[in-house]
Amino acid sequence: MQDTSQSVVVTEPWDGHTLPVLEALQPVFYTAAETSKIVRLDESTLYRHLRNGTFPGVKIGGRYVVPHVVLERLISDVLATGRCVDLADWTERWRGEQNTAARQFSTHRQSAGTNSGPKSEAEVIA
Repeated sequence: MQDTSQSVVVTEPWDGHTLPVLEALQPVFYTAAETSKIVRLDESTLYRHLRNGTFPGVKIGGRYVVPHVVLERLISDVLATGRCVDLADWTERWRGEQNTAARQFSTHRQSAGTNSGPKSEAEVIA
């Protein structure tokens, strides 16, 4: 597998100083194979969790990918609790938070006079 990540430093002037804006480019999505290596889990186990909905991911055609932010959030939550996190419970809580945020966003857009965005919970991707 070829490593597609690149390490770069982008700078822009800010108040007379150089401010590092981005130190490394990371993929927005990881393949199931990449994710399984990151979390040190057998790839078939990860696929089972993705199919069962116990691990957040995106299915595009027949291919699963995992958003980078999901891994960041999982790691952050594990570190914040300081203990083992049950993946199924974590995913259920994460979905609830995402649905709540989507409903709030939709309500805000509707009150602002725009009608685009999810109309019902069934349209919200969990």
